[in-house]
Amino acid sequence: MIIVDGHSRDGTVKIAEKYRCRVVYEDVGQLVGARNIGVEHSRGDYGDHIVFTDADCVADMDWLKNLIREFKDESVASVGGPNITPRDDTEFAKYVVVVFRVLK
Repeated sequence: MIIVDGHSRDGTVKIAEKYRCRVVYEDVGQLVGARNIGVEHSRGDYGDHIVFTDADCVADMDWLKNLIREFKDESVASVGGPNITPRDDTEFAKYVVVVFRVLK
């Protein structure tokens, strides 16, 4: 697993190393830049399947297993999960979740 870190100071790297993740650093300062760096460094057993999550995400224990299961169907090109915003999130973030629910 690759962790793309933007030179954080919150213990991300130490946690990633504990779980034997490969840490690469980004200097772009934007989400898209970090994701591009992650893709550039990725190599694995699942072909072209790339999984993204962010520092503010909370994933179920089986989220990767469930995603991989969906990709066994060759007609599946992309898989996503629900966007659930915490109670203390901004009003804007809460509205973004509503928009994504309407668009699906």
